[in-house]
Amino acid sequence: MVATSGLFRASRLQLYGYTVAAIYVLFLVSVYRAGTWILDTKGAPIYTDFACAWAAALQAIHGQVALLYDPAKFVEMQAAVIGPGEYFYPNWPYPPTFFLIFAPFAVLHYSQAFLAWDVLTLLAGLVVVCSIAQHPAVIAVFLASPFTFWNFLAAHNGFLTVSLLGGSLLFLERRPLLAGVFIGCLTCKPQFGVLVPVALLAAREWRTIVSAAITAALLSGAAVAAFGAGAWTGLPRGFVAQARLNFPADPASNWGYLQTTYGLIRLLHGSAALAWLGQAVVTSTIAVVVWLVWRSNARYPLKAATLSAGAVIASPYAFA
Repeated sequence: MVATSGLFRASRLQLYGYTVAAIYVLFLVSVYRAGTWILDTKGAPIYTDFACAWAAALQAIHGQVALLYDPAKFVEMQAAVIGPGEYFYPNWPYPPTFFLIFAPFAVLHYSQAFLAWDVLTLLAGLVVVCSIAQHPAVIAVFLASPFTFWNFLAAHNGFLTVSLLGGSLLFLERRPLLAGVFIGCLTCKPQFGVLVPVALLAAREWRTIVSAAITAALLSGAAVAAFGAGAWTGLPRGFVAQARLNFPADPASNWGYLQTTYGLIRLLHGSAALAWLGQAVVTSTIAVVVWLVWRSNARYPLKAATLSAGAVIASPYAFA
């Protein structure tokens, strides 16, 4: 509910929000013209999370998905597409179903794909958030969020996650089968769906569970048909490589980027064993909270908010 008086009156929220959003736009235009966003001064892609995904999708549409899960091959592929650089992300961390969403953008020129992905996923996130909150000031608040700016700057997939998780919760009460479709699509970002089965089982949302399972199975089959079965055989190797990258025993790792309980404990010089224990305790506690809230007679907005917050806190992997 948006406050209607004082500092946070709706009209003022819109003024503040759109002013901040306009500042973001001016900044993006300035860094683009300076050759430090999207493309450099020579017209070559600037390496970001999006560049990593675009290079991977380009290989996917050429039938090379299985090789993406080989760290050495993945680095070579990125260098071949993006050009030489000092650093390339060493692992492809997403399942093949991600390419069913992202591959169409790989047929576009890099800058066009970057902006199209940003704009379309931002609009999808805005539609879902506005449908939930049902207040015009929400648009301004959403656009003014620093997380919105950072996601747009890197053309990451945060807006996609917002759309899928938010959409599933939006439709769960009235259209459970459609909610299941959104949850099935969320399997392309599996680390944020850990608590979804807990909530659905607690609420006995059997139709949504079946719909989600069928959707996930259909997407998996579509990925096999589009990219070959080798994509799935390479996935476990990719997950292991990703885990070794983000959860090593090296105390010198840059733990500040891992926005989880595990990352916090390692940042404070805790051991890997202590960090895993702490993460397990937090995840288990959040799971119990979600179960109890979704089994109770609490209002549905409270249930949805609990699951939304818990989805991020429970995951050991939330890389910023």
